[in-house]
Amino acid sequence: MSLANSEPQCIGLFFQKDHEMQRLNRVEPKQHVQNTVRSGFTLIELLVVIAIISILIALLLPAVLQAREAARRTQCKNNLKQQALAVHQFHDTNGYVPPAAISEHKMTWAWMILPHLEQSALHAQWPKGENFYV
Repeated sequence: MSLANSEPQCIGLFFQKDHEMQRLNRVEPKQHVQNTVRSGFTLIELLVVIAIISILIALLLPAVLQAREAARRTQCKNNLKQQALAVHQFHDTNGYVPPAAISEHKMTWAWMILPHLEQSALHAQWPKGENFYV
């Protein structure tokens, strides 16, 4: 092989490699791809959250109402127990249970047990001879 014969191949390879390098290094114009980052919820996500919250409220509401009713029942039972204990304390102090009424429209058993319910101030406010019913 002669030098003259190999030159065109070498020059051809050089131009071919140079052309590939230019092609690889060429900066292509950037296409504008809309990369918008959305912050927030979609309508479907919002509706799903509202539905879940509604279901939780629907499940918890009867339990809350039942707990309130149980608290009222317990308070009522406690008030009745306190009145019964006050009647027993009245009996222990005076030797008899308080009568339903001393005379018509005058003092009743409820007024007579007030000191035993720790309501002495309220008991002292009402005059003994006054009518309870107008």
